[in-house]
Amino acid sequence: MIDVIEFTDNTRAFDVIETAQKLDVTPQTVRSYEKEGRLEGQKIKGKLYIFEESIERLIQEARNKNS
Repeated sequence: MIDVIEFTDNTRAFDVIETAQKLDVTPQTVRSYEKEGRLEGQKIKGKLYIFEESIERLIQEARNKNS
């Protein structure tokens, strides 16, 4: 089950597990990236959600480094 939250401004955010799958990393890595500021997220009811735009930006940065 995909755990995603959609805000009123159409911004979407994914839980740590879904984000980890999208980035092909571990959930702990996602949490580390968020603490380091490499990913932006928000805690909702104690659960961390990562903004879709932030995930896409990190993927693009990785592609640019590998080019």
